[in-house]
Amino acid sequence: QDTLPEKALVYLGNSLVIRNFELTQTKPFEIHGNRGVNGIDGQLATAIGLASGVKENVYCILGDITTMYDLSSLREMPQNLK
Repeated sequence: QDTLPEKALVYLGNSLVIRNFELTQTKPFEIHGNRGVNGIDGQLATAIGLASGVKENVYCILGDITTMYDLSSLREMPQNLK
């Protein structure tokens, strides 16, 4: 979180990531998330959709299994998704 700018758009991918981020959050961020059917499906695709709809950078924080579930979405990465 120290490397993220204040008021950054942050997409958090799943339960553990959300809990850990919130426990240590010290700056004001605009937090986004999505709860898929099983919790982890479509997380990367949702972050891509968010980034496609805004001009600001979107910082996406996902776990390894969550990312693996949605790897096919990587071919549509917008420039502002970090």
